[in-house]
Amino acid sequence: MLPQKIRDFVYQLISMTEGGKLSWKFSSSISEALLNHAEYRIRLRYQFDGDSGLGSFIFSYQDRTRDQDFRFSATQEEADDFFLLDRLYQQAQASAMRLPF
Repeated sequence: MLPQKIRDFVYQLISMTEGGKLSWKFSSSISEALLNHAEYRIRLRYQFDGDSGLGSFIFSYQDRTRDQDFRFSATQEEADDFFLLDRLYQQAQASAMRLPF
């Protein structure tokens, strides 16, 4: 379960990404979205566990000003948090695309 502080931050990231204020990098080979900023770095990675049949997201936040790393996760069993991180993942992926028109 994501702490409320992280949920609120993810909602802000979604809004800023949808509004074009944030531009992510995306690696399909490792299913990861990456946001680099002078003060922080965010990695959002999707993983699928073949044994359990469940997907999960790992949200990593690196505070570059204090040299601290924080990590949060949500599985499909934690539906609300999983779908919130999935929404951010989809927006981040779309922001990394270069479309022809």
